Amino acid sequence: MAMNDRKKRILEHLKHSTNGTQYISPKKTSKPTPTPSPIPEPTPEPKPVLKPTLKQERKQKIMAHVNTSSQNFGSFSLEDHNKKKKIEEHIRKSLS
Repeated sequence: MAMNDRKKRILEHLKHSTNGTQYISPKKTSKPTPTPSPIPEPTPEPKPVLKPTLKQERKQKIMAHVNTSSQNFGSFSLEDHNKKKKIEEHIRKSLS
């Protein structure tokens, strides 16, 4: 009987000391509300995979760049016309 009296006093104290929160004895508890399942985080998009360039492709890219950028310079970098032709011929042979 003393235990029941003590329990009642504790529950009364809790009712008055909290911000309106009602504490109910375990015998009268209702079923706990189910917790919502966690929402899975969206997976980030995979980064594109770059394939390594082949030696041939790399040469072609370099030559395309040289051809487009050297058109404005004319024979500025190569004074001798024959030397320029030899270099272009060498490049064509190495690309084929």
